[in-house]
Amino acid sequence: MGILLDVLTGTLLGQHALGLSIVAYIAVELHQRLRLFPLWQQSLTVLVMLLLERLLALWMAGAAGHPAPSLWYWAAPVSGMVLWPWVYLLLRFLRVLKEMVNGVAASVRLEQPDGTLRVVGSTSSNWSKPNQNHGSSCQFRKTMKSGSSGLP
Repeated sequence: MGILLDVLTGTLLGQHALGLSIVAYIAVELHQRLRLFPLWQQSLTVLVMLLLERLLALWMAGAAGHPAPSLWYWAAPVSGMVLWPWVYLLLRFLRVLKEMVNGVAASVRLEQPDGTLRVVGSTSSNWSKPNQNHGSSCQFRKTMKSGSSGLP
């Protein structure tokens, strides 16, 4: 992807490939932890990774003797940070849709009667043959008072 971007923009070959490779490595290493962060912290992490890619590209452009870009150069990381919550929600929706299509039914319901937060959900696998167990089934129920941490 980076080499293609270099060819399309007419920059030094490998300029974008280096930055995108480093950001992809960081994203792969941190993706399990990032999923646990709230959306605003995920957005800040996306901003830092996009700024890192831009700084590496700026460094490579400076080493090649290109002039410094305008302030619009820094608009892409900021717009990526702003768009991240929407991208996250779209990807989560597509993941749940894929699980439903593949036969894993999932349902989660949030209720707040009388100041109580209740998360009710269940997952089950597709039972195509009645005599064979093709997976496990689990149900969970957790009730918390709003404002409590849910820890014992």
